[in-house]
Amino acid sequence: MGTADNSTSPAWSYTRDRMLRSCPRRYYYHYHLAAAGARPGAPPRARGAYVLKHLTTLDLVLGLAIHAVARALAAAVRAGRPLPPNDALRDAVRRALNSAYTSSRNAAAFLRSPSRSPMLREIYYEGGLAPEAIERIRDKASLCLDGLRQSPLWETLAGLPRHHIRIIDTPVRFRVRDTDVWAAPDLVYQSSSSGNVVVDWKSGKANPDAEVRQVGVYGLLLSNECSPPQRHARAVVIHLGSETVAEYDLDEDRLAAAEEQVLTGAHQMREGQAAVDRLGTAAITAFPLTSRRAQCSRCNFFELCEAELRRTAHAGANSVPACAG
Repeated sequence: MGTADNSTSPAWSYTRDRMLRSCPRRYYYHYHLAAAGARPGAPPRARGAYVLKHLTTLDLVLGLAIHAVARALAAAVRAGRPLPPNDALRDAVRRALNSAYTSSRNAAAFLRSPSRSPMLREIYYEGGLAPEAIERIRDKASLCLDGLRQSPLWETLAGLPRHHIRIIDTPVRFRVRDTDVWAAPDLVYQSSSSGNVVVDWKSGKANPDAEVRQVGVYGLLLSNECSPPQRHARAVVIHLGSETVAEYDLDEDRLAAAEEQVLTGAHQMREGQAAVDRLGTAAITAFPLTSRRAQCSRCNFFELCEAELRRTAHAGANSVPACAG
């Protein structure tokens, strides 16, 4: 696969890799064109990519708020304090959602400074929030908060020494061979029976295939940080909305698969970076539209692709099947 100069190579992350596999065009807009759009006097299309990159959603806002609550609960348990009252947790989530909604009503501020003035994608593209969307997010918030508060994890952590509990507030950078990698598990604790246990809270729907790929990278992080390297640990994924828990052994096979995933994805990212360096904005041809067009209307960058999507849909509708006589 070869090596590359990491001073110019993009660092790999699960989020970045998932976006590239899901839709190369979205990846191009998010990680390449939007960077050019942040500069003064940027071309309109690049500026548009930069602005659209900062759109958020009700589910993303809720997910961030739930994770902040989870960190507060973990911090309280580690410090030996009582858990914060339920009303305080619900108020914190409600404030986050209300703040995103209020900010989204100021379109001019968002277009002027998108990184400082959040805008909900639902409002940007649809002009407002449907009553059913508001009711859905309220129900989801309630389920997630109940699942978080009632999790048996807190009892497990309460029985551990403080220094055996690590709350991860920001992504951690480490290396896999010649590649820099970012990973962001929520919490790691040391269990006397099974060694290191990495915990990830999920506020969305369970996706076992995606979870396997993600927790494998967490296993690489743990292995990288342990001296001597620890090639076995366990991951616990807590699905707050359904109050279910999935557990994964981070064994040799899973770590080997994760390492291959990182190296393959990093190679593809380097090829994309090389195309951008060589061709500039013409490199867009190296990042095709996804074949899964059903997801396009939910993408932040839909308006940048809309005309092309219509052309390709029209061409497909008027093409003659190869089997036609």
